[in-house]
Amino acid sequence: MLLLKKRIDYSMTDLHIHVLPETDDGAADIKTTVQMLELAHEDGIKTLVCTPHYHPIKCRLPQAEIERRVGEIEKIAKQLYDDFKLYAGREVLYSQDIPKSIKARGMTINHSRYVLVEFDYRDSRQTIRNGVVNILNEGLIPILAHIERYPSIMLNEDLAEELKRKGAILQINADALVGEEGADAKRLAKHLLKRKLVDVIATDAHTAGRRCPIMGDVVQWVSNKYGYDYAKKISKDNPDRIIRDEFID
Repeated sequence: MLLLKKRIDYSMTDLHIHVLPETDDGAADIKTTVQMLELAHEDGIKTLVCTPHYHPIKCRLPQAEIERRVGEIEKIAKQLYDDFKLYAGREVLYSQDIPKSIKARGMTINHSRYVLVEFDYRDSRQTIRNGVVNILNEGLIPILAHIERYPSIMLNEDLAEELKRKGAILQINADALVGEEGADAKRLAKHLLKRKLVDVIATDAHTAGRRCPIMGDVVQWVSNKYGYDYAKKISKDNPDRIIRDEFID
């Protein structure tokens, strides 16, 4: 008897997207923002966490200004589709002094304990370990952005499991699974999925072109390969729990 794969029948939540116009290296203008919103909704993404960089070069705007901009874009999103939901977050570049600043500057996702953090690609395994511990010691929960990209983890996949045991949340980009980030990142992303180490899949979209907010086909592939429940967990359930400041499954 032929068993049919269960299709995605839920709206997805994108926990990592650079959709705010003229803010960082994401959407260049409001026209691009609107195009990104349309692409996301058509793909089945109806909840977005806007995560502009907190970075010495790309963007250092205060979080109050980020939240104001998210409010303005949410008005536009609601005019396009009334079921859109937008929340404010940040993608924080790790440095030794940043953990104590995250909470003070309000740079968590929707004022929760969760913070999206990226490391420099040159950072060693020990730097990443120490960074995770330093953030946890501040009472925060780090979500490690696009973990498939880091050479230190490519060379030692067990480090990903170690970081997760410490309390970190592991996020991969959907486009890594179709080779947009290179063969090594694709291989690592697939291995992490196979081991059920991935907690969140997101778009990390920056434009309406090559790096756009689409992940439905990839999530369907994950569903077919690793199960419907796991695909839903990393594309909907866990991101929604993070927004609500709940512990993930």
